[in-house]
Amino acid sequence: MHVFSHLPVRQRFTVITMIASGVALLLAGAAFTAYEVIVFRDTLVKQLGRTAQIIGENSAAALSFRDPVSATQTLRSLASDPHILSGAIYDERGEVFATYQSAAAPAAALPTALAEGHRFGSSSLEMFQGIVLDGDRAGTLYLRSDLAEMDARLLRYVLIVAVVLILSSLVAWLLARRLHPMITRPISHLSAVAGQVALDRNYSVRAV
Repeated sequence: MHVFSHLPVRQRFTVITMIASGVALLLAGAAFTAYEVIVFRDTLVKQLGRTAQIIGENSAAALSFRDPVSATQTLRSLASDPHILSGAIYDERGEVFATYQSAAAPAAALPTALAEGHRFGSSSLEMFQGIVLDGDRAGTLYLRSDLAEMDARLLRYVLIVAVVLILSSLVAWLLARRLHPMITRPISHLSAVAGQVALDRNYSVRAV
């Protein structure tokens, strides 16, 4: 590489070794972090899905008897989970039947009732799940959860990767300083002999 052409051979080997090891560690750390994020996103979906199933089963009767007060009381049990920001129950026509809003979260407009499923936003996870009563769909449950736990875990992974990268780079530098002379000394000797041959025109000189 032309960038390092002005460096002595020993320093050049050290720099190249540290760059190679650093890039390898960064790629490994990025792959590890990406895998953990994918797994944790799947865990969040399953956890929110279990909560939605419980809330849906407990609110089916309230929908059947057109009792929004009871449905609201059921939604208030979501306050035990600080990560759930809001929730709503829609009737079979898609009209809002009961709502829940976390006291710690800013108010947000409720979306239109959608088909069952989930979607990730920039800072939240939204889930729609059908509420079934006697085999018929009585309504839809909507839950919105923040991603604070995932963001905190991602920050920990980044810090761990950074610490490992720094420590590994230090170890690689120390090892390079001790091991590179085994390579650079013969090269330097050969270079010196070649220079002597070129200068003195003495072709009987041999490298050891």
